[in-house]
This record gives sequence, C-alpha cells and structure tokens, in this order.
Amino acid sequence: MEEATKKAQVLVEAMPYILNFKNKFAVVKYGGSVMREPRLARTILEDIVFMSAVGIKVILVHGGGPRISEALAAREIKTRFVDGLRYTDAETIAVIRETLLSVNQELVSLIEEIGGKAKGVFPENRVLGAIKFTLSEANLGLVGEVKEINASFFDETCRAGIIPVVVPLAFGADGLLYNINADAAASKIAVGLSAEKLVFLTDQAGIMRDRNNEESLISILRPSQAKALVEEEIITAGMLPKIRAGLFATENGVTKVHLVGGHIPHTLLLEIFTNQGVGTEIVPE
Repeated sequence: MEEATKKAQVLVEAMPYILNFKNKFAVVKYGGSVMREPRLARTILEDIVFMSAVGIKVILVHGGGPRISEALAAREIKTRFVDGLRYTDAETIAVIRETLLSVNQELVSLIEEIGGKAKGVFPENRVLGAIKFTLSEANLGLVGEVKEINASFFDETCRAGIIPVVVPLAFGADGLLYNINADAAASKIAVGLSAEKLVFLTDQAGIMRDRNNEESLISILRPSQAKALVEEEIITAGMLPKIRAGLFATENGVTKVHLVGGHIPHTLLLEIFTNQGVGTEIVPE
C-alpha cells in the first residue's frame, strides 16, 4: 500500500504539468552516445510515448553522430568538424543519409514496440526546406539550415496521436540535399511551431561550470550568462551548437529550453513533469 501511495503521489504531482502542456508542442532532440545504450534508449522513448499519450504534441528530432563517424571511417572517408559542425561533401552526405535513415527506422520501430505510434519524416517528404549554411571564413560544403517548415504537417500528425521522427536532412530550392545540424533543426522546428518546450538530450547532465563535476550544474541559465560562458570557453565543442540553437529558440518565442542528461533513466519525465528538474533550463532575461 505504501508503494502504491507513492505512485499516486507522483501522478498527482505530474497532473498540473500534464494539464498545462496538453495540446502544446514539445520538440525533443535525441542523439549522442545515449543512443547506443539500449536500456537508456528505451527509457527515453518510453518518456516520449508517455508525453504523446497524455496529449502533448511531441516531435522527435534525432541525430546519429557516432554512427555516422563509424560509417565514414569504415569507408575510409575522413571526418572534419568546424565549430562543432561536420564538413559535408557529396560522398559524405550519401553516407549520412544512409545512416540516418537506418537510425530513423530503428527509432520508429522501437516506439511502436513500446506501444506508441510514430512516422519517419524524410527529406523526400519536403516537410523541411533548407538553404546553404555559411560560417564566416569557413566552407562547410553541403551543410544547410532550415529555412521553412510545414507546420500543418506536424500539427495534423501529432493530433492523430502520431509522433513525427525527423531526419535532419532537407532539400534546398537548388535541388541539393543538405546535412543539417540536428540541434539547429530542432530549434527551427520549435520556433516554427511556437513550441512550449525544446529539449536537448545530451551526454552531460546539462551545462556545468566544470564539465568534470556534476555538482557544478547550472540549473537556470539566462541568455547573457550563456553567451558569457561561451566567451570564457566553458561551453565548447559539441555543446556550442546546442547553446546556439537554444538561444535562438529562447529569443524567438519558445517558452522554455532544457538541456538534460540522457544517461539519467526517464530524464524527460523528471525534467518536465516534476517540481524539481534534473538539467539546465534556458529562460528569457
């Protein structure tokens, strides 16, 4: 009876959050080494299925960086990163596409195995439109950014109780296929949908002043503070695209941005449906 009472208390604590977020969009970006851990991968997808089941219009955007690097290495194609973004030529994007489609199919199958409904969103669906992305003094090749999204597609799909699982690739008006950083893609989708939540699952607990000390976790982060941490080189490498994407979302109408450790079982439910979250929230000034 005591154990049952505890479960009931958890549900009661979650109730106001469920009521508040029902029929609102939440975009979750999933990637990193967490995808390679079957137990953790399953708990994350269980959380996403739960979110959908209680009426949240949840969209999953996935990466596949480690798998892509392995596939490129197997073909003896060198990988080069510029500011956390992978340089992409025609040979590279063919491998990226093949790898991401495989990852997407695995995620859709696992969501359905858990009991949810999911639909892969591929570049051929033209749900996302891309333009070439440029960095000053750096040529990234076939790296793009999201220019536009089909908001009606996401709304109709989610209202049908189906979770869109998005491959971060898109065609441009020039007919070329572009590799899009999954963090940036998730951010643009969240902005385009005026999402209530944008969640980045990371290999870290969140943003930490000392990346080797989880006790230095920063629970609440303002945009000005985030920019200072970038200048101080406390936020570097793979966290840079996440912070840039998070700041863009915060400054363009997304209510809250979360960076949470994917290595924590049921991290999404803990962050979204409990009084005390587990990661870093980026909130407006």
